[in-house]
Amino acid sequence: SKNYNKWLSTYTSGNAQTQQYFFFNVTNAGAVLSAGAAPVFESVGPFTYTRNVVKINPQFLDGGAQAQFQEMVQYSFVEALSVGPESTLITGFYPFYLGALQSPTVGSESTLLFAFFP
Repeated sequence: SKNYNKWLSTYTSGNAQTQQYFFFNVTNAGAVLSAGAAPVFESVGPFTYTRNVVKINPQFLDGGAQAQFQEMVQYSFVEALSVGPESTLITGFYPFYLGALQSPTVGSESTLLFAFFP
């Protein structure tokens, strides 16, 4: 039926969700790393995606009272509704990572890497 097909896939129903994401770009990364300056953040976005869902292997149990299925989710980038291309570079700031590098027991990125992958 028509309603079953709408339930089965947002591709065919036209009910795909639109989701927008914003990121915070560090605009003075060089000064943060070299001189310990406070980071200056700039909001970058939106980056817009449509979210489509398809139900795979639907099975109806208990005479149709319950449905069991797996979902496949696909996100598609919508450049026309986004601030720029999906390849836009964002410089992030991760205080836990930087704190670990400044720890006397770690001290360098390679030491931190070897701690996770001996």
